[in-house]
Amino acid sequence: MAFGVSTFGYAAAPHAAPAATCLQQRRDLPTRVRNLLAGLLSQCSHQLVRLLGATLDEFEQELTKRAAAERDNERRQRLYESLRQVQRSRISIGPKFLAALEQGLAGFDRSAAGDDRQPGSELSLVEARDLEEALAVQEIAARSDTRHLAALHDLGHRFGVLAAGPAFEIDRVPLGPGALLAALRETAQQANVPTDHRLLLYPVFDRVAMAAIAPFYASLNSYLAGQRILKFLRVHAPPRKRSKDGTAVAAAAAPHSAPEPPPSAGSAGPRGDPADAQLFATLRNLLAAGQPARAAATAPAAGRYVPSADDLQSVLGLLQTPAPPAAGAAASQRTQQLKQDLLGHLQRFAPPGKTPQLDSEDADTIDLVGLLFEQIADTAPARGSTRGMLGQLQVPLMRVALRDKGFFTQRAHPARLLLNAIAETGIHWIDDADGEADPVLQKKMHSVIQRLNTEFDGSLSLIERMLGDLTQHMNVLQRKAALTEKHLVDASRGREKLAIARQTASRAISARIGAAKPGRLLRTMLEQAWTDVLALNLLRHSEDGETYRRQLAIADQLIAAGAAGRDRTSVADATLRREVEQGLAQVGFHPDEIHAVVGHLLADGSASTDENPTSQTEVALRLKSKAHLGEPGHEERSAAGGGRKAPAPPNAEEVRALAQITSLPFGTWFEFAVNQQGDRVRRKLSWYSTVTGRCLFVNPRGARAFERTLQQLAHDVVRGEANIAPPERESLVDRAWKTIVASLRQLTARAADSQPMRV
Repeated sequence: MAFGVSTFGYAAAPHAAPAATCLQQRRDLPTRVRNLLAGLLSQCSHQLVRLLGATLDEFEQELTKRAAAERDNERRQRLYESLRQVQRSRISIGPKFLAALEQGLAGFDRSAAGDDRQPGSELSLVEARDLEEALAVQEIAARSDTRHLAALHDLGHRFGVLAAGPAFEIDRVPLGPGALLAALRETAQQANVPTDHRLLLYPVFDRVAMAAIAPFYASLNSYLAGQRILKFLRVHAPPRKRSKDGTAVAAAAAPHSAPEPPPSAGSAGPRGDPADAQLFATLRNLLAAGQPARAAATAPAAGRYVPSADDLQSVLGLLQTPAPPAAGAAASQRTQQLKQDLLGHLQRFAPPGKTPQLDSEDADTIDLVGLLFEQIADTAPARGSTRGMLGQLQVPLMRVALRDKGFFTQRAHPARLLLNAIAETGIHWIDDADGEADPVLQKKMHSVIQRLNTEFDGSLSLIERMLGDLTQHMNVLQRKAALTEKHLVDASRGREKLAIARQTASRAISARIGAAKPGRLLRTMLEQAWTDVLALNLLRHSEDGETYRRQLAIADQLIAAGAAGRDRTSVADATLRREVEQGLAQVGFHPDEIHAVVGHLLADGSASTDENPTSQTEVALRLKSKAHLGEPGHEERSAAGGGRKAPAPPNAEEVRALAQITSLPFGTWFEFAVNQQGDRVRRKLSWYSTVTGRCLFVNPRGARAFERTLQQLAHDVVRGEANIAPPERESLVDRAWKTIVASLRQLTARAADSQPMRV
């Protein structure tokens, strides 16, 4: 098989036959089957290479963008090195990707029943990064399986015919999402792309290639149907059913075959997924390796009673309570207390003379759940209500984890999604609220937790309903927050336009009074009130409009009248008086204030005089103290940092920070220090003006938090009082698991180092 013009940006060398040798070596396959597999591989070379090329294009852009934004020199160099490595390897990436796919096709009949898995692989200890990579690939593959369920279901039936056996499972279909991602992972490893950068590649592949993969699967089915492989197949993918315990099971592919039995209470996960069992075993190995004393503590002992899964669920159902944990109790303390309470209640199930002891797998499950809750609680404010809410969730989710190990490995697991929703909502919408938290949201959260504790019986259906209920409520709040934020941004844009208009009007007035030197009252009136009148007309019309020119002419007349004195002023200036009164009324002056100003400026048809200087001084002071058009009130000035001292001229670091800030898109999140203990709050940079230099920050509810100038913000960034929050591409629960796995790996390394050297 040869490539034509490369989709990868280089002239690709022809891929000499090594990929074809995999299929040629399968002499035990019928010739027709080998030819059909070769035809399927040809479909891959026509379509997948193009999608892979587009993926690599965007991946290079992603690496470049991240390297440009990276402040750490070492990480930036690693990103650039990966970019160069991808560019150097592009000529071979396509052939290697197809070779990996062909290898899977050549062994398609052997992997149908899962023979490609090593029997003892679930006991191996893997690196934390490898675990994270496996989870990322598994999640993308599962999502794509669901997205293209019908096409993959038909393809599985056709591959079953080629293998002379039953229909293939969805996740075992050759050339399915799992196979494509496995080939991509192998190819990226061969290209020496580091693991952390491969984790950036997979979402790009999902976004670019898997989002456009539907025509590829349609062409595979069309090709096989055209070759008379189930040409008139009309089987549709069956809907997902739910067993009594709430775990998902797939209906049988054949219309009249018996349904799969639901998983047992201690099953590894939905349909006993071996991948879930393997990843959960890895977590257990990490836990045991980091704490060598656990092996002796959990080893079966004589005279001990190991409770069944049903007994565990029954006792945990009794311990399920909506009552909050003890004040100040850490999640780890609550886990140990739960263990003690659990063993105490299990005593009544034990035979006479025997002491209850948890099975090692159950004990590990409880400890892992405890570690997860402890890690999430550490991210919540110490004085907030989120920690208490998490404590009330621990027993119901512990029951889920004991029954379904997919809780640890499946990012889209309903219980995991609900935990994440409650934790993130509590941290960002309740504990981080400016002022009083939303009482309706608090009531909703407590209602969800109350129902989980009083109604949860092990079925995931209740968790899914509660997740849907909370998600729907949060969607409404997020739409309200977006609308509130939009109104604030619109108001800020309006104030910016007004400020620009005022600057234009102020320049026009300054040019007119610079040489004329009018009296104190007239000068104050023109610089304050009449500048607002001109600015308002600029907003409504334009600088070339008739109204604006007429208002400038009035200013000229007032200045001329003031310069001419009483003898030069015409008594017929009723028109000028009326124009001034109308202008001042437009900018919010009270009739009494208008009368006082006009009375002094145009008394008896004359310009202002110094006959009553005290009265004129009082009127001038009143004009100065009056807020300008569009000027914020006292509370808004305080929120905008009006009490802050103006920063000194920016230094070199602040200039660089300012350039970075002005390149940020609206919607970037910042973290601000709130005290000397290191507590920080997240606020969104909703809008900023390069003209006035004002920045608007909002909280997660879309309400105004405060304002800064760009220079003040750059100053805070340089001093460490503010920083750009890293984008949260993973959920809170996923980040917690990453931290836990990394910590366990460190404990494992320290435990290994502390072992005495054997000679």
